[in-house]
Amino acid sequence: MLYRRSLLQKSAFYLHNRYVNTLTALSTAFNSRPDSFHKSNLFSKQTVFDHLSNTLCKVADLAEFIRMAHPSISFSSAAESACVSIGSLVEKLNTNKALYDSLHEVVKNGDKVPTTEVDDHVAKLFLFDFEQSGIHLEEAKRIKFVELNERILTLGQKFLRGTLEPRAAPKDNFAMDGNNVVVGGMLADNAVELTREAAYKVYLYPDQDQEERLRALLRARHEMASLCGFPSFAHRAMRGSLAETPQLVQEFLTKLSESVRPEAETEICEMAEIKRNHCSSSRPLAPWDVSFLTGIARYHNMPKGITAETILPYLSLGTVMEGLNDLFIDLFNVSLKVEESLPGELWSNDVYKVGVYYNTTERLGYIYCDFFEHHRKANQDCHFTILGGKTLEDGTYQDPVVVLLLNLPNPTWSGPCLLSLPMMENLFHEMGHALHSMLARTHYQHVTGTRCSTDFAEVPSILMEYFANDSRVIHRFARHFQTNEKLPLDVIEKILASRYTFASTELQLQTFYAILDQRYHNGEILLKRHLNHGHFSRSAERTLQSSLRTEHGVAIEIWASRWLWCERGWHETSSRSPSVMGEGNPLKIWWPNFWVKM
Repeated sequence: MLYRRSLLQKSAFYLHNRYVNTLTALSTAFNSRPDSFHKSNLFSKQTVFDHLSNTLCKVADLAEFIRMAHPSISFSSAAESACVSIGSLVEKLNTNKALYDSLHEVVKNGDKVPTTEVDDHVAKLFLFDFEQSGIHLEEAKRIKFVELNERILTLGQKFLRGTLEPRAAPKDNFAMDGNNVVVGGMLADNAVELTREAAYKVYLYPDQDQEERLRALLRARHEMASLCGFPSFAHRAMRGSLAETPQLVQEFLTKLSESVRPEAETEICEMAEIKRNHCSSSRPLAPWDVSFLTGIARYHNMPKGITAETILPYLSLGTVMEGLNDLFIDLFNVSLKVEESLPGELWSNDVYKVGVYYNTTERLGYIYCDFFEHHRKANQDCHFTILGGKTLEDGTYQDPVVVLLLNLPNPTWSGPCLLSLPMMENLFHEMGHALHSMLARTHYQHVTGTRCSTDFAEVPSILMEYFANDSRVIHRFARHFQTNEKLPLDVIEKILASRYTFASTELQLQTFYAILDQRYHNGEILLKRHLNHGHFSRSAERTLQSSLRTEHGVAIEIWASRWLWCERGWHETSSRSPSVMGEGNPLKIWWPNFWVKM
């Protein structure tokens, strides 16, 4: 103690008389109090919760991806078990009263450490999640909530598996050989009408097991919502979304249905005319004809000598990815670089590891591109978050890692993977999700990238679809992979116009599905009841059966508000400039600001 005091006095003497600290860094350190070099172990409550959430998500997100994408059944089965287990653990934590009370105290009276407006908002979001899980309920009801959640997770996974299974129907119902008719899809584009009809009827043949899974799932969801004090599961799902309430969503969908119905009915008449004139068929228009006849109409609307296959060589995967890269550089100064993977890092040999860089050097994260068809791969295009961006305890940043899952045709010995326009649009859509994850750079992973309101999460991806359907954008990169010849702008414009053939009929179908979801999740859980067929120009009976073949029974639709956001943003910006990425284009100002705010 005496020695320490003399050192301090000596140091003070030097400082007072010479105005220079002549002590070394080591001696200065030991002349100061030790606690001045200790990093504070105090974290805000929301930071602690975010660290816990991050640890859980690193397991849950990876397991969900492996369940959906890994080619090995042993891996996917183990991952499915992990998903159920971690989901159960999360709900147990979400119904832990002690955790809730601790967080509630912080939200109500403030934390022991200084917090920002963002900190306070995230704390409220965590509290929101607690309350969504019925934390306010008495203990017996909280236990019941956890049981219901486990049942919902299990039923949901079984239902989704059932949507992908081939259908077997008794041969007595069809004039075919063998004991069963087994169909893996509706063969909607087959040129033979009887084949389309048979495939349609077999694939959508009533499946009592699948229907009961959906009924059980909807009953469990409704019971869970009622337990938490909500009128229906739809009310629970809408809480905190841009859509706000089921009533507003239903009002929007009803108006949309009414506005699109006249044009859809006109298109139905046009389809019937095509069937009579081009197919030499006297049979009336049927649901299994729609996709095939739409293809015929689009073919006739194409420029002379141009078909969907004609433009494929101009949209090789490499060309489209280069176009996306140029677009990202222009908009955000962000570039994509394919990098080597480590041994054992990938689950399939045809996966690309792509680094995302700001200003060419600052790495923002990684996108793993699993683009090609392979064994046991889920037949859907989707985006998986593996790691969410966040600030770690030591002050470093956890860069985001995502996977894009597509089902593009494999390259052949004679050339690269060639994309159709719908494939290119899907790629742009999923890249919108990926870039959202990369650019978010949030302090908390709980709100990073697509971890936001469900309807708002789709806004960046749908905005990217607008780029994929803008002739000016496509003209910048569409080149023949062999000759480097550019696809003429006027051809692109006519091809894009043909894509909107019978668009009202498709919009009406999607609107019908959205209304169906709303009805299912508003407590009307008995199939084939309380449905106003006025929302759909074609027979709704088979459309109800097709709901057992899609995720519509599982993922409640709340896309109305995100669609309006995209319409507004695109038309306020791109239409004001003849050059999409030219200097002064409002997109170059509006887009980066928009993504930062997200």
